[in-house]
Amino acid sequence: MRSDGGARVIFDNLSKAFPDGTQALSSVSLHIEAGTFCVLLGPSGSGKSTLLRCINGLETPSDGHIYINDVEVLPTTLKDLRRGIGTVHQHFGLVNRDTVANNVLAGALPETSTWRAILGWFPRKLQERVASLLQSAGLEPSQLNRRVSELSGGQQQRVGIARAFMLSPPLILADEPIASLDPKLSHEILSLIARQAATVGATVLCSLHQVDLAKAFADRIIALDQGRVVFDGAPQDLTEEKVAQIYGSKALEHDKAIPS
Repeated sequence: MRSDGGARVIFDNLSKAFPDGTQALSSVSLHIEAGTFCVLLGPSGSGKSTLLRCINGLETPSDGHIYINDVEVLPTTLKDLRRGIGTVHQHFGLVNRDTVANNVLAGALPETSTWRAILGWFPRKLQERVASLLQSAGLEPSQLNRRVSELSGGQQQRVGIARAFMLSPPLILADEPIASLDPKLSHEILSLIARQAATVGATVLCSLHQVDLAKAFADRIIALDQGRVVFDGAPQDLTEEKVAQIYGSKALEHDKAIPS
């Protein structure tokens, strides 16, 4: 589903209940325009991660529908849809014992035959793209053959971002991508995601706890609480009063992270 622009994502009356009775999502209806950097904001357990996992088929909705560029997310469409979805994970999701280059190349597996992948025979254009993406991510060519386990947390997340953009997907899902990073690195990582997304015109759905970073990077903020949308608007419209309503009795300043 790759395209020259970003993906348009529609949630139509989406609900998700787990077997233990937890109602993770309740009647969520949203229309995310192509090319938008959209932040999902809310406390832990608000439904942010569940919403993202429903998009790429890791969770199955109990009710409702999801459409990506007018194609409904179904078991029969998932394989093709996933070719156009890049994912940035909270805990990096890398193979620590493998090299930086091989981890980034893993992002090209949807368009590489199994036997070529097993043998490591990736086309030269893909190998060149690895070097280009890593350079854009701020990593030196000398780090291509280093084991991921030898890198710092910030460097590992840069590798994860390079992998996510390997096929220039129209949709990027970033689930708490800065959860384990300090404030300076958090800003750098979100800047990198935003810059790479702008380069390929990708839509970004990014879950965050930090109000200040959400307001700094988002085109649109959607706040969830107990599986329901409680705010949907521009960053400048998210006032301290509305933040207090979203997070209950927790008094928060924009320069403080929301505790998980």
